Amino acid sequence: MKTTVVIPTLNEEKYIGGILENLENQTKKADEIIVVDAYSADRTLKIVKKYKNVKILQAPPSIAGQRNLGAKHANNELIIFIDADTEIAHDFLQKALGEFERKNLDIACPFYLARTKHPLLIASMYLYNFGFSLYQRFLPSGAGCCIIIRKTVFEKGGGFDTSIKFEDIEFIRRVGRKNKSAMLHLSIYVSPRRFYEDGVVRTTLKYLFMSIFFTFGIFRSANFISYKMGHHK
Repeated sequence: MKTTVVIPTLNEEKYIGGILENLENQTKKADEIIVVDAYSADRTLKIVKKYKNVKILQAPPSIAGQRNLGAKHANNELIIFIDADTEIAHDFLQKALGEFERKNLDIACPFYLARTKHPLLIASMYLYNFGFSLYQRFLPSGAGCCIIIRKTVFEKGGGFDTSIKFEDIEFIRRVGRKNKSAMLHLSIYVSPRRFYEDGVVRTTLKYLFMSIFFTFGIFRSANFISYKMGHHK
């Protein structure tokens, strides 16, 4: 199954090179990589241009809009949305695609681990993963830092909703309920930078508060919650 990896960026000079290196060194390489940049003011694009096989698109700041644009230009039957500040093992794509095909899935997410030794943050990640695993059958869950989906399913589902802040969770829930979805039995490493910049305890409590809205599917009502994008130091 041929794949397109879509990476939205906004001022990601510190991280974008890392995930592109990860993708370049995979045991099973992606057939296409698209970086959709929201007019970064730093060296993000300069770094991306060093990778000759990466296609660059640009769109106004909106991670939902960036992902939608990347999917529109994807030339393959499977799309993998992945964030710039993630890390994946050298055999991640091989294992992920193998399990995806073996289970004949339409949409899937991996589990999440944080690159940190902070005990509260480690515990939080295990709690999130336990919840995702426990409720997956009747409450499809996951996060936008890594979503694997068939392009036909993405198009039929209408893409990400640009009018809400937590479009990734809403998208997974909406599309997952109508199609075959699952959490894959492998993990992706995510950046803890938001926790450290905004405070580990404060951010953990904010996520727990947000989960109330997500559980009951009232995503639009959660727009009032402060959750900035592209503001990281």
